[in-house]
This record gives sequence, structure tokens and C-alpha cells, in this order.
Amino acid sequence: SLQPSYIPSSIPKWIPTVACGLLKEILFTHPNSSVVFADFDWLPPPKIESKSTQTRRSLLGINEPLVTSMDDIDHVCYLTAPPLCDILFPTDFQALSIYCERLLSDSAADVNVHFMKQNEFLLMYGPNEVNHTRNWFGYTPLLEDFTNCSVLCVSR
Repeated sequence: SLQPSYIPSSIPKWIPTVACGLLKEILFTHPNSSVVFADFDWLPPPKIESKSTQTRRSLLGINEPLVTSMDDIDHVCYLTAPPLCDILFPTDFQALSIYCERLLSDSAADVNVHFMKQNEFLLMYGPNEVNHTRNWFGYTPLLEDFTNCSVLCVSR
């Protein structure tokens, strides 16, 4: 459950400031637009090995990024990782949907904001395309891979 920002938390929390800024820009500069935003909703903890950078210069926090180098080595902190790394953030879709609802609360138009798992979204909006990816055994990567992804939908 979400708690108000004025209640102190004992653990820092990473928030999707870039996603919030992008959504705000799109929704206000294009008032008739609808938005579909997909991203990771969960990432595994890093697998720290002897080759990993193990020095932490940032606070441990909720939804912190997974930092992994191009040679598939995870690191504990983006500030001390080697220069060429992927920095992957999990997105809190519940918090992002609440942000969008509050952002658009003064809008005169009817606004529908909801989020769902990626496989639900694909089955709702593209069942034929999903079926085209099934193999002989019924497996489809569109539904069974990347189960850690969700989709935010904002429509007016």
C-alpha cells in the first residue's frame, strides 16, 4: 500500500521521475492523447560475484536499479559500476497510475487510468497476434517471457 510522502519512511524509495516528467509532458502538451506505457515492474536482485564492483556509494532503497555490465556482471551501485553498464529500474505501476490520476484530476474530460500485467494487455488488445507466435506445444514468448512487465494505460 502507498503511504503519503509526508510520513517518513525508514527506507529510501526510488521514484520514476523521468517517467513522471514524460507522462506529464505528453498529457499536457497533447490534451487529446492516450498513452500506453510498458516497463519492468520487478527485477531480480543483483548476482554479486567476485568480479562485481562491491562498493556502495548510494543508499539501499526500494525499487533501486539493477546495474549490469555488458559482460553480464551485476554491480551493487550505479555510482561505482564500470562506465558501460545497463541500469534497469523496476517501475511501481500502482504509484505511477495514482500520479496520472492526480495529474489529470482537474481535467474536464473523462479519464481512464489503469494498469495490468503485460500478458493481460496483449491478450486484450492483440489476441490474434499472440496466437500467431504460438509454437506446436502452445508456448508463446509474448505471454510467457517477460512476466515481470506491466502496462499503464491512460485514455481520455
